[in-house]
Amino acid sequence: MSSYGISSVRYDAHREYATELKIHMHDGALYFPSSGWWKRDNVLRGLSISDQFVTIMPASGDKYQKDEEVHVVTVSGTMYLRIDNELVPADDLGKLLEG
Repeated sequence: MSSYGISSVRYDAHREYATELKIHMHDGALYFPSSGWWKRDNVLRGLSISDQFVTIMPASGDKYQKDEEVHVVTVSGTMYLRIDNELVPADDLGKLLEG
């Protein structure tokens, strides 16, 4: 199992799906600089094999602090990335920076 932080998100034009997510590896104490943009399917795949993803927010300097746990909610057979358990057919990663 690996642990990752998500610091930024790019949504589709309708803001229904996250198309790309900016990922940071976590070593148990620190979130490392970004390892790049991952496609939504890669994050869903990681969650399906027990990788942990959390949203992270900028702290002092180039450090980040943990915010919300990201998990999958299935609505009508479609998987969505969410920080809550609402059965809403859209990804919701909270107050992450967009872009």
